Amino acid sequence: MNKKINLHSFLGGLICGEGCFSFYYSNRKNKEICYKNKEFRFSIDMHERDRELLVLLAKELKCGKVSQSPSLKKKNMIRFEIASHKTNVEKVIPYFDNYLIGYKKKQYDIWKEKLLKHYADRKERRRKASGIRYTRDNKIKKLRKNGLTLQAIGNVFGITRERVRQLL
Repeated sequence: MNKKINLHSFLGGLICGEGCFSFYYSNRKNKEICYKNKEFRFSIDMHERDRELLVLLAKELKCGKVSQSPSLKKKNMIRFEIASHKTNVEKVIPYFDNYLIGYKKKQYDIWKEKLLKHYADRKERRRKASGIRYTRDNKIKKLRKNGLTLQAIGNVFGITRERVRQLL
């Protein structure tokens, strides 16, 4: 007897049983400045004999990667993972909103709320930074038109004259 299964329901059940929605802070270092970065991930760890299921999930979501990390290799485990904020927002959330139930749905809802807030905050920060850069670049151009040297302009903004030249 060959029964046809509903792929979405099947994958929803797989995720409810095995899926992990996680977020954590990681320290990033950029030009001697250490800052906290929020990481949001969706992952499933399974025995390598179940690779076909994880590949099916990756095909259905059209994202993510199936790999064997060194920490899982000894246990013959593989991992499906999506770590990109944008991919989680654009692909994972629309799919999982429809196919999760029970306790995993509650965990997912908390994760989703934090991810969407972080994603919106990040977009706003980038928008503001872009506006600040635009304003700064215009001021630099104005100062240059007024005859200031690259070095003098650099001193005003705390950047090198080479950076001023690149911005012009």
